Amino acid sequence: NFLRFIPFKWDGTFMTPLYAFQRNDGLYLANLTALSSENKFWAYFRNAKLLSRTMTPSWRKAYGRQGSLEPNDGISIIYSATAMLELENCSNFTVEDFTNYAAKGVLSMTVGEGGHVFNNFTSSPRPNTNQLYGGGGIMVNGLRRGPVFDRCRMIT
Repeated sequence: NFLRFIPFKWDGTFMTPLYAFQRNDGLYLANLTALSSENKFWAYFRNAKLLSRTMTPSWRKAYGRQGSLEPNDGISIIYSATAMLELENCSNFTVEDFTNYAAKGVLSMTVGEGGHVFNNFTSSPRPNTNQLYGGGGIMVNGLRRGPVFDRCRMIT
């Protein structure tokens, strides 16, 4: 199992240089500490070469603040799953007013009664980018009743 790290700036903008270079110098998880009483944990990278590179003067000159982690920036940890939401053997699940920017695929609905409802649901690249983390769409397999989509936007 691989966990990918998605770095972002404190203002929510996507750190394209760090994400793009993960292919070779991957920010993959090596270990997690136990969850503390403050609901925090430490994540250790399998290879910290990319983060070390971001501290060099040449990197900072080339990419500036958008390519360097600074105080108050964040890193999301994403498990490499097949879809953002997987519904299996359930019925009448409702999603309302939801936006997703980081998924390999969008939805998977497998067996069961179905009848799921999606209102004002968006899955797309982060605004002002063209970055998607995959390319899958929607899979519906073996539901008794199909899903309903109202005011939904899915870009894959």
